[in-house]
Amino acid sequence: MILPSTYTMTKNGMFARLVVEEDAETIIALRSQTSARFMSTVEADVEKQKAWLRAYKERERQGLDYYFLYFKDGEPLGLNRIYNIRKDSFVGGSFVFKTGCAFELPILATVMQLDVAFNVLNLTVCFANIHKDNKKALKFNLLLGSDLIYEDETEHFLLLTKNNFNTYFSKFEHLL
Repeated sequence: MILPSTYTMTKNGMFARLVVEEDAETIIALRSQTSARFMSTVEADVEKQKAWLRAYKERERQGLDYYFLYFKDGEPLGLNRIYNIRKDSFVGGSFVFKTGCAFELPILATVMQLDVAFNVLNLTVCFANIHKDNKKALKFNLLLGSDLIYEDETEHFLLLTKNNFNTYFSKFEHLL
């Protein structure tokens, strides 16, 4: 299945949609925060970001990658991606949320992202790599049912199955 370019999702007052070229400045602002310190750096060049987004939208049309922008009360708060989609697997990442937002919003965004990947796109395996210094992200991913499959000097590599996600998520969904 390929998501339409107009795809949106809403859960518990959070709204998300696929990014568009006009989001370039917002993406740069979010990716330039200290909370994005575990991600690859992004140039503060709006035209380069727009060019990157145009190429990204082509991958989206092919069903290979999806980049989401999350909003609460109309304010853009965060980003994450479903990317490197292969037969039944994907990578979940590029996760950043506005510094100082309510702690449950990034958790909800991750759940929304995984729900789309597993239960809308019907993918069955999620891979993620988390910087070793990002202890909160590692702990949360393990709580979701991810398994640590490998680590190197700087990264933890995780695998999360659709069955684990749906089982673990059902246990704490009521908390969101």
